[in-house]
Amino acid sequence: MKKPTSIILAGGMLMTACVLTSCERLDPPANTNRTSESRAAAQSTPPPSEPDTTDDSAVRDSSVATEPTGTNHTTGATAASGAAATHVSSAASTLPPGSELPVCKFEPMLVNARNPLPANYAPNLMRLGAYNGEDRFLHADAAPFAVAMVAAAKANNVNLTYRSTHRTVARQDANFRNSFQSRVNNGMSREDAFAATAAWIAPPGTSEHNAGIAIDFNLVEERFENTAEFKWLMANAHNYGFILRYPNDTRELTGINYEPWHFTFVGVNYAPKIRESGLVLEQWLAQNGTACRQDESVVDAFKQVLVSVR
Repeated sequence: MKKPTSIILAGGMLMTACVLTSCERLDPPANTNRTSESRAAAQSTPPPSEPDTTDDSAVRDSSVATEPTGTNHTTGATAASGAAATHVSSAASTLPPGSELPVCKFEPMLVNARNPLPANYAPNLMRLGAYNGEDRFLHADAAPFAVAMVAAAKANNVNLTYRSTHRTVARQDANFRNSFQSRVNNGMSREDAFAATAAWIAPPGTSEHNAGIAIDFNLVEERFENTAEFKWLMANAHNYGFILRYPNDTRELTGINYEPWHFTFVGVNYAPKIRESGLVLEQWLAQNGTACRQDESVVDAFKQVLVSVR
């Protein structure tokens, strides 16, 4: 049965979240097309990626969670705007052995503009490795699967790097304000600048990076969809509990533009089903009877602060 539920997060905090309460072991589905409703995607250029830092105290290191060495080189021209590249066929997937990884420990967690994190949210984090000399952390329930996935990719001569993972709310706030102000300085109205920024950077407290459940891989540009790394992820990520979170032409559903580099952990019991459905997480949760919050107060308050400043 599926219903809204109160859960104890890894950080020890009780919260009501948009999650599922059923727990079943699923066999990995055959590769299927990820389809989406046709949506008009925004044409603005994504902001450059900024290294994120982690200053949370609830962090535990893991000697096994080590990023593979080696520099990744991506190729391919930038795809034309609106072109989708979400269904691929590749070599057989490599599933993590069930005896080595947690089973049925994590359920989908919806974090977006209408489902903000509690103000005192503090995930239990595990170190994955480093990127450009800065440590990268992920939710402790997701980290072992991310490590196994990266190792499996490496075994197939595909080098995945953790470009961005957990990000503090304070860092999210700074990233948003910097991008917002840059747009204002370039002549946008404050209202338009806020909307354009929010399509690429979630307001603080509404980002999956703040929850510690998202990874931006390798190249934060749309042409990442043309790389071997993206194709491998699309063929295999679901077997490790990850899904492409913001597919092409789904901004009206997710609130975020197409991000082929952004993969979200929803758990190994659910990722294959979500992928097979062709739905984004918001749709899939709604279709499976989970009542999600519709609370825009956090974003509205943040917007009021930025837009009203003169």
